[in-house]
Amino acid sequence: MKKKIIAILIVVALLTVGLTAIPIMADAATPHLNHVQLTPGAITMVPGATQQFTAQAYDDNNQSLANVTYFWLLANGGGTLSPTGSFVAGSVGAYQNTVEVIAVQGTTTKVATATVTVVASIGPLTTVKITPSTTDVKPGATRQFTAQGYDAANVAISGLTYTWGGTGTVGSVSATGLFTAGTTAGSYTVTVSTTQGAVNVTGTAAVTVTANPTNTNPNRGLGRFISAVKGYWKSIGSDNFLGGQWQVKNGTAVDTYKLTSGVVQTASTTSLTIMANGQTTPTTFALTTSTVIEPKATTLAVNDKVLVMTVNDQVTRVVKVVPPAPKPTPTTTKPADKQQGNNNNRGSLYGNKNGRTK
Repeated sequence: MKKKIIAILIVVALLTVGLTAIPIMADAATPHLNHVQLTPGAITMVPGATQQFTAQAYDDNNQSLANVTYFWLLANGGGTLSPTGSFVAGSVGAYQNTVEVIAVQGTTTKVATATVTVVASIGPLTTVKITPSTTDVKPGATRQFTAQGYDAANVAISGLTYTWGGTGTVGSVSATGLFTAGTTAGSYTVTVSTTQGAVNVTGTAAVTVTANPTNTNPNRGLGRFISAVKGYWKSIGSDNFLGGQWQVKNGTAVDTYKLTSGVVQTASTTSLTIMANGQTTPTTFALTTSTVIEPKATTLAVNDKVLVMTVNDQVTRVVKVVPPAPKPTPTTTKPADKQQGNNNNRGSLYGNKNGRTK
């Protein structure tokens, strides 16, 4: 039912945008929608707390797009969600990929999800985090930063006031966390601080202003990844696929993609241990809130076969591999008269070739 609802919503979105945003499609030079980022990607809250989720679409160069329409959907419960992305936490529990946003540009759609965990209580302020923590922007471009304070158990604290600042000469940041790059390349540090009672904490984020921005989208190289998944079961025996490695040029740098296949030994929300094919010692990977687990909403279990993709040794995607259903063995044969007809046909051609007629 959920897939049907999402499909209907996407169709409605396409029809709506197609009718009301024709100029988007008319300009061939318009930057293309590559991916959408949902912030925060995962959050822990107490019942009744409110969290404003934000969505930002990016082009192929990881630059923010303005000509995009967003549609919000609450997929797996956990509270209520407004049409603008404001979430109010409900009962205690873990709600995987429940906040969902669909970004639409012309006929292109991209989807992002966020996980919400609702807990009974909240502790005092200990840290504040900035999203994104690192980013590249072009000269003259802007990037919106957001901040969130947390307690020692990483539970989000609502109602905090944030003060923005920064150090560097290649840009500036506004009182609302909007960074604007200057005209020259270089580095900049965005800072934010917040206070709860007598406790004051600060956080930082790194900005690089460059004419060749890094595409930090974890879906880069996904085409090769999907091809490897398909080839997994085409190999001689599923356990014979040992993985692979490739490199993708990233501005002046090179990103290293690695693909490892194996069997799950242990799994949690923060780590994954597998026995890699062809190995005798288990390998453990650290998982983050930005790691994508496929198929969607999959919970990894012991003995599951998986493919793990890392970019520069950071896990970006884990795929649970399910072998395809075997193809049925054909049981029908050509009727005898058709088989004979084929033989007669070949005989007639042979006869005609030698100038013989009936």
